[in-house]
Amino acid sequence: MSDFSVDTDALAQLAKDLQGCADDLDHGLKALHDAGATGLGFDFLDSSCRHFQSKWEYGLKQVRECVKTLHEGLGTVQQNYAQNEQGLADSLKAGTT
Repeated sequence: MSDFSVDTDALAQLAKDLQGCADDLDHGLKALHDAGATGLGFDFLDSSCRHFQSKWEYGLKQVRECVKTLHEGLGTVQQNYAQNEQGLADSLKAGTT
């Protein structure tokens, strides 16, 4: 089991990066909402843009929810590994004194 190790700093960085992705998705959703889908000159274009906007918004929301879930879970995993490592270190110290 000595070959197994977890880089808790890397987990924390990954969680931070995922939060950045989530923020970018939020900006994308806002921009999509603000862009509007009317006034393109033809009714069929307006309709197509509304359809695209609806589907794209749905997809971005789904991805955003997945990123949020991953971010939360990764934070929990990182904290648990850090606590376990600290607990093990404390136990080893107590055993040697």
